[in-house]
Amino acid sequence: MTLSTADALPVAEILSLDRQGLVAAWTALHGAAPPRSISQPLLRRILALDLQLRAAGGWPHGLEARLAKAAAQGVPARTPEPVAGGRLLREWNGITHVVEISPDGYRWNGQHWRSLSVIAREITGAHWSGPRFFGLTVEKKAREKRTREILVRGGSGTGASARSRSAASATATSRDQVSP
Repeated sequence: MTLSTADALPVAEILSLDRQGLVAAWTALHGAAPPRSISQPLLRRILALDLQLRAAGGWPHGLEARLAKAAAQGVPARTPEPVAGGRLLREWNGITHVVEISPDGYRWNGQHWRSLSVIAREITGAHWSGPRFFGLTVEKKAREKRTREILVRGGSGTGASARSRSAASATATSRDQVSP
């Protein structure tokens, strides 16, 4: 299959291609064989996207610049900061627990507490991260995965600047969390 025949391949025909046909179409479009570990369904999706992009004239204008800008700015902190006067609600074993946020800590069950983690431990009887128990933090693995995805999509690679942005993002996020 040559590049011209790959470009002329209708997207609907990708569904009928076997692995050998998918590899031939990939090679014609990209000039190299696909990675061996890519499944046939993923090959079909990527080829369909490639053909649609070629037919439409490529990515939308300015997309690469927007992705690069987003990668340069880093991942926005998604951890909400507790604000005095706010309330945290958590249901545990059929009981809804309400924690009021005050400027000097937290109020729960009529008592003042310095740490959400202590409150979570009192509620559950086990050690919990208070901010995580009350839904204030995004899991570290999910946050790191989003950081990697943005850096990869933005084309920044994994150089020193990408690592420093990732570290800065993790540091900023950890400062936003309530410390015990």
